[in-house]
Amino acid sequence: MQTFYLLTGSSPFFAKGNPSKQIATIRAILEDELPGKWLSDEMMNADTHGYVSSIDKSLAESLPEADIGPAVDFINACLRLDPKKRLTATKASNHKWLEMANACSCGFC
Repeated sequence: MQTFYLLTGSSPFFAKGNPSKQIATIRAILEDELPGKWLSDEMMNADTHGYVSSIDKSLAESLPEADIGPAVDFINACLRLDPKKRLTATKASNHKWLEMANACSCGFC
């Protein structure tokens, strides 16, 4: 979330209501699946009840078009609801978007 906040100045989630509504909103924004353990919990099967903006639309206001896709991929991978599916620190540091950002632009490398 900090990456998104640093890029846009706002949070990617404006979830309101009880925890199940908040998780439903976050799931919709991330276009993510609930972890298997959560599926049996009736409270986790709620619908969103408000405005849901996509991360790519929000980043379009802050990033060049070529950076939006890789940035969305990075942010979504870091924020996966299921911890087992989230990027590890090592994988995050080797992500394509960060490699692009850290690439030398001198033309001699």
